[in-house]
Amino acid sequence: DVWGVRKITLDRLCRVNRAPVVNESSADDSSDGADGSVAGSTTDAAVSTTAASQQFSTLADAVASEPELSFLGVLLQESGLTNQLADPTADPVTIFAPTDAAFDALPADVSAQLRSDRELLTRVLARHVVDGELFAADLRSGPLTTMDGSTIFVAVGGSSIIIDGGATVTRPDVATGNGVIHVIDQVLLPAELEVPAQAAAAEVAATLDVGAFT
Repeated sequence: DVWGVRKITLDRLCRVNRAPVVNESSADDSSDGADGSVAGSTTDAAVSTTAASQQFSTLADAVASEPELSFLGVLLQESGLTNQLADPTADPVTIFAPTDAAFDALPADVSAQLRSDRELLTRVLARHVVDGELFAADLRSGPLTTMDGSTIFVAVGGSSIIIDGGATVTRPDVATGNGVIHVIDQVLLPAELEVPAQAAAAEVAATLDVGAFT
């Protein structure tokens, strides 16, 4: 409906986010009763907890609805894993989901390698998935076997959860009908793709001698 525009082509790198649907009828149903109580409210803590714990019907819906996971959504589409995560009848899994900032922090050559090698991309993404529904309260310090058969290590200390020695869980327990997502701030790379620490820049000295550097 834009005048003069007949067609728009979106590159697959274009990130499109979908906001969660808000139940607008809830506001209309909440009216004060004669005794001062709110109509439609409940004192049953179990009901409210259940409703809050399943914000999304599937893991795929959750990823598509979270702005900070938009690039992960693109990669899941490219790897073909989205269909599996969109199946509400599939066995539940736990996803440690890197943010867009986590992927942006990867060196350009590593990102290019992931985008050009679908098998490698699928294996890297599977390294972020663990069988079963593990909420933050269920996580214990120790190893976890991921979907690709590799092992990642969890370190739980106080309110912090560290995955594989570097990735911090920044937002736990995004619950869905077929699993749970823990948002993390680093990508869990396999050993062959681990990024070495950047070498310190060497100092360079020069002396200006009769108009020329020596």
